[in-house]
Amino acid sequence: MAAPDRNPGPCEIEEEAAGRGGVGESGDGAEGEGMMGDDEVEIPADRLLDDGGRQRQAGEHSIDPTAPAADEKADGIPLRRQPQRGEVFERGGHGVKRRHPPDHTICFWPNPPFRPRCHSMDRASVCVPAGALASDLRTAFSRARTLGVKGLELDVRTDLDGGRISATGVRQLRKWLADEGLVVAALRFPTRGGYAESDRLEARIEGTKRALELAHGLGTPVVTNHVGTIPAEDSPDWGVMLGALRDLAGWSERAGATLCAEAGRASPTDLLRLVAALPEGGLGCTLVTGALVVHGHDPAIAAAQLAGIVRHVWLTDAVPGTFAGHGRAMVLGRGDVDIAATLGSLEERGYRGWLGLEVVDGTDAAGELAAAIARLTLV
Repeated sequence: MAAPDRNPGPCEIEEEAAGRGGVGESGDGAEGEGMMGDDEVEIPADRLLDDGGRQRQAGEHSIDPTAPAADEKADGIPLRRQPQRGEVFERGGHGVKRRHPPDHTICFWPNPPFRPRCHSMDRASVCVPAGALASDLRTAFSRARTLGVKGLELDVRTDLDGGRISATGVRQLRKWLADEGLVVAALRFPTRGGYAESDRLEARIEGTKRALELAHGLGTPVVTNHVGTIPAEDSPDWGVMLGALRDLAGWSERAGATLCAEAGRASPTDLLRLVAALPEGGLGCTLVTGALVVHGHDPAIAAAQLAGIVRHVWLTDAVPGTFAGHGRAMVLGRGDVDIAATLGSLEERGYRGWLGLEVVDGTDAAGELAAAIARLTLV
């Protein structure tokens, strides 16, 4: 269901098209069209404005690497923890013993009804992109709550301050999320180039490090991005990619969040080869089902192959084009992705993470997402 952009139109989209969806890896637009440089981040001023246009606390400061001032520590903003694996798919219960009433009769609350462990039946496992719902984040959070989901994806470049949001801003965002009963499922950090490309590589690495730190601050362990074309092991670019990703792997361990490479244009075999050459846990995987179909891979089989490293899933749809790597993003259920088989493969291998949805049409984002959620309940 996810697309390289929110309004792909009826025409075919090439694999280099920027965005996540069924047709390509994020940040690979032709000549970087529509993509900021890795260290050229515009601050979207309207993202943190309320409906009256008043500047909010979350946008008051530029990047603030130092500790907040004393008056910033006393805001008393409640924080909610990120759901752990298994919690969003199982709702087991135990009898709760009440206090003895005067006649010493012992009473028990009944157990909650049993719910089968099924991704498709639990809205708590579904996350949606905040930016598709509204240009203002607080409005987007409210609309996400109306959809009945519990998770949101945020784009570091367009939804946030390019990773330069202050500590006060992070606390304000977490308060808004907590007010709506939401958590951040993943951060998306699309870059123009991959990690084997020497041009602007240092800026790309530094930007990714900021995104990893921000992810931890917002309560999510997942940052998604494409890694670019994975070179052959006898290529000089292989060493460049390994050097960059080993640096990020060490940073990830300290930051408490992991970079997850998007599986689509990057084949499952190449991703496994890359992960094997890195420190354990240093690189995860985001399964992009539509992109896998366009590039000639079966998402259900890919889910089985990558089971040990999948940390996030974009449940997107697409139809392949005439040439390999070309295709068109489709509304979920109208393309060639076998949703039931993919969900079944993930379930069989113990996946308990989020299922991300994306908007393709864009004329009615909330309606399209609601229809996709409803469709999942029928799988």
